[in-house]
Amino acid sequence: MMRRVLIGCLALMAAASAAAETGKGKTVLYRNAKVLTVDAAFSTAQALAVRGDRILAVGSDAEVATLAGSDVEIVDLEGRTVIPGLIDNHVHVIRAAATWAEEVRLDGASTREEALDRIRRKAAATPKGQWIYTQGGFTDAQFGDGRVFNRAELDEAAPHHPVYLQHMYSHAYINLTAAKAAGLIGPAGHILSETGEMPIGGDGLPLGAVAGRAMDFVMRKLPPKTPEKSLAGAEAVMRDHAAAGLTSIFDMGGFGIRDEDYTPFAKLAAAGKLPIRVFHTRWFRNDNGTRGKEAFERELREMKPLSGPAHF
Repeated sequence: MMRRVLIGCLALMAAASAAAETGKGKTVLYRNAKVLTVDAAFSTAQALAVRGDRILAVGSDAEVATLAGSDVEIVDLEGRTVIPGLIDNHVHVIRAAATWAEEVRLDGASTREEALDRIRRKAAATPKGQWIYTQGGFTDAQFGDGRVFNRAELDEAAPHHPVYLQHMYSHAYINLTAAKAAGLIGPAGHILSETGEMPIGGDGLPLGAVAGRAMDFVMRKLPPKTPEKSLAGAEAVMRDHAAAGLTSIFDMGGFGIRDEDYTPFAKLAAAGKLPIRVFHTRWFRNDNGTRGKEAFERELREMKPLSGPAHF
């Protein structure tokens, strides 16, 4: 049932987004569906008509066909369920976009073997020595096996690449190649082991989990962010969120976000290439006190809420 719901919803969003981007304004009639309106009565309908990024009509097949006119594209949803677009009111995609396209994504992997296979495939498509990493998007619990990643399986999945898998903000998992690249073998490793930030085995090598300063050591070695990567990441993260059924998000900013992280989204919005609406906070960076109170007050005065284009 969930598959049938999503297929109907995503078909609608893909067509509406494409029409809005091309500017053709062609009307698309979706018929033979179960349309959940989520109105006060939680009524259902059979069809809806869309032009660009606007819904023109909702009702029975006959009613909507009459309202849509004659010059329409008809899509038979074959009984699939169409739901309203979803809104996520707490995300961090603007910051995440800087690395999104380059990361190995583990979200949606239901088993640990599936996650490891994604790492293997990413390694096969990545030149030796380059990082295989993700900075979030998964939890230890999603694989349902009651354990965590260990170094041995990450070594097997990507023996010629440093691997770093960050679990939210609390800890991460690395393989031996990553530990060597970050300088965590030897005295540093023993010190971090004593503080609990990087458990090691009897051979003195990391077991896989890192936290605190050990995470910092590794993160400093990750690939640098570039404008090109950020733009590609913004396009990818928007596609992925639209594919999940989202039509609007609210980005909360967050520590580490840079002024330039907003730029690729502004470019995509100006080009009409944002498939979903992005509302966001504006994160003020003090830069270790160099910008100061005056800069903050100036930016606050210049800021005009809801003054941007419709999608950003």
